[in-house]
This record gives sequence, structure tokens and C-alpha cells, in this order.
Amino acid sequence: MYNNVFYYSHLTSIGGIETWLWNIAKKYGPDHDILVVYSYADKAQLRRLQRLVPTMKYNGSTIQCKKAFFCYDADIIDHVEAEEYFLVVHGDYKALGYPAPKLPKITRVLGVSQIVCDSYKELTGRDCELAYNPLVPVKPRKVLRLISATRISPEKAPENFKKLADALDLARIPFVWDIYTNGTPTFQNPSVNWKAPRLDVVDFMAAADYFVMLSKTEGEPYAMIEALSVGTPVIVTDFEAATEAGVKNGVNGFILPMSMNEIPLEAIQKGLKKFKYTAPADRWDELLEPGPGTYLEDLGDGVDVECIATFFDMQRKVYTAIGEIFRVSQERADQLVEAKVAVICPEV
Repeated sequence: MYNNVFYYSHLTSIGGIETWLWNIAKKYGPDHDILVVYSYADKAQLRRLQRLVPTMKYNGSTIQCKKAFFCYDADIIDHVEAEEYFLVVHGDYKALGYPAPKLPKITRVLGVSQIVCDSYKELTGRDCELAYNPLVPVKPRKVLRLISATRISPEKAPENFKKLADALDLARIPFVWDIYTNGTPTFQNPSVNWKAPRLDVVDFMAAADYFVMLSKTEGEPYAMIEALSVGTPVIVTDFEAATEAGVKNGVNGFILPMSMNEIPLEAIQKGLKKFKYTAPADRWDELLEPGPGTYLEDLGDGVDVECIATFFDMQRKVYTAIGEIFRVSQERADQLVEAKVAVICPEV
């Protein structure tokens, strides 16, 4: 004869009752004889319960126990011989608009909050004892937030992305990886989010723990440099451009071998200290011709516009005044009208 039998017909992949059973098993399983009985169970939910308490898929046989606990459904109650029968109420039936269960064989009713207890008694007239859900505090592991912005092409080595994701899963390191790309996803992983490309990805880089680039080769990877410039360390393969751009292994990032066979997962999870990064100096100031241009647009076929708001006219390098009329190209006129700073003057 079992001491305590908990019956829930459908153990799904997520849910409050599933969490309640898991905490019952964690907190009381080691010192109490507990059997969880089910008709259907999600495999992941069942596996974790089975590490702590015995479980049984109901097969139609009679179950004998001292105390039987039912949640919502008690379809097997006539096949359970117990000294006490408990109904555990997890929802506010009055707010839900559902009929509250009334089971003659139940000897005691438990509610997981005072609101639930009051609601059940109001609907049924039967007393409902307060029994809060147990909770076993868990020290959370750090969730790595990864980000990438890349094309999906052979030189970008998308197969390396899967290798890193698989390695993190194998090491049981929780992570969320957003990959911004205009390519087709090359693999599926519940922790990987394939996202459409966007122009303001630097904002999201700054919020990540690491920027990831696992290419076979790069010229000068802009996205990697942008990430470093906002203080986000990088995880990159050992293409030569990484060190040339200032990636220092263990300082502002991790440089992995191209084979991906040695990944310092423990160090990656631990993280790096804050660092300062300065991008390589460019020399475009000496390559570009300085000063304003002398080109004047031929406005012979242009149109006159009247200014209805003050703005800086980039073509004439002056601020306009409301009511001012000047001539622009048809394309420019359409832009000013769309910007709601001018209207096109009627032809005379």
C-alpha cells in the first residue's frame, strides 16, 4: 500500500500543476512515500519526476493507498481505495466561469490560495482548506545572451553555429542566441532565434553577453568591431582579421580554433572583465576631397515650392523661412512635400 498517491491525468510540457508536482517531488519525495499516477505525460516532465519519485501510467487496476490527491480530474477515483481523498483546487472557478468540481467521495478539499478557497466555497458551499504550493528555491544559472548578424554563405561557416549551440547544450549552459540574417536558417534549436536583419542591431549587441562570428574568413568584420566598440566581447574563430582588428583572447573575447573542437565553455560562461576597445584608425580623411562641391543642379525643368516650416536646405546650405519660395527638382519637391516642410506652387 502506498502512503501518498497523486493523480493528474495529463502531464503536459508546461503548466502550474506540473510545476506543483515537481516541487512536491523535490521537497517531500526523499522523505515521503509518493507515487505519481498519470494517463498521459510529456516525456520531459516525466523524466524529471522519475528522478525523484516513482511514477505509473494508469492501467485500470485498483490502487490502494493511505492518502489520494486529485487535481481537477478524478476519473479514476472509483479505482482508488484510500483512507482519505483530497481534491486540490488550483484555479479560481468563479473568475474562470467554470463549474467547480463536486465529488462525493472526496473527504477534504485543498485550495492553493485564499482566493481559490473563498471562490470554491462560494460556488459549492463546501469548506476548502488553504494549502499554499511548495517551492524549493533554485540557484539560477547564468543565461548567456548571444547575438550574431551575418549572411548565410559558405565563408560564414553556418555549420559552426550549430557546433557551438550543441556544445552549450551538452554542457547544460542555458543560452539565448539571436541570429539576424537574410538567409535561410540552417538548423533548429529551441535556444536559437533566427531573426530578420535590421539596421540598428548595435543597440541589441550592447545588451548581449557576446557577439558571435564563426567565419572561415573575413576581411575586416564590421559587426565584430561594432560589438567591441560598445563593450560587448566576441566569440570568433581564428580568422586573421580578428587579431588584426584587436581581438585579444581572454581579454575582449574568445578566439576558437576553426575546427571548433576546443571551446572554453567554462570560461565563456564565467565571462570577461570590462575592457576598453579602440577600432583601428581609418585614413579616409586624407582620401576624400574636402570642402563643399561646386555642382549646381539644372533646375530648368524644376518646380517652385513654398516653405511651410523652417528647415535647413542641404542643397543651398541655408535655413529656409516660412513663406519663402525657391526652385527645386521635381524629385526634391516630392521629398519636401512628403516631409511636410513645403508645398508645390501652382504653375502660373
